[in-house]
Amino acid sequence: DGTRINLQYTADENGFHPVGDHLPTPPPTPEAILESLRVIAAAMKSREASSSGSYGSYSSYAAPEVRTPKVAPY
Repeated sequence: DGTRINLQYTADENGFHPVGDHLPTPPPTPEAILESLRVIAAAMKSREASSSGSYGSYSSYAAPEVRTPKVAPY
């Protein structure tokens, strides 16, 4: 349609990053998602703070169940 646009970009080890008013932008992140991310970050921070630095007992971990596939006869 002949409309002129202004495009700026950078290309580096992280890829191609175009910038321009004509490019679509993602919708804003919903507040519920942002709040969930804050809760998760706080829980992780709290968990790290309460950790004694050891991995605890390995006896609480069960060995994985090994299943062998059944082979159909020919």
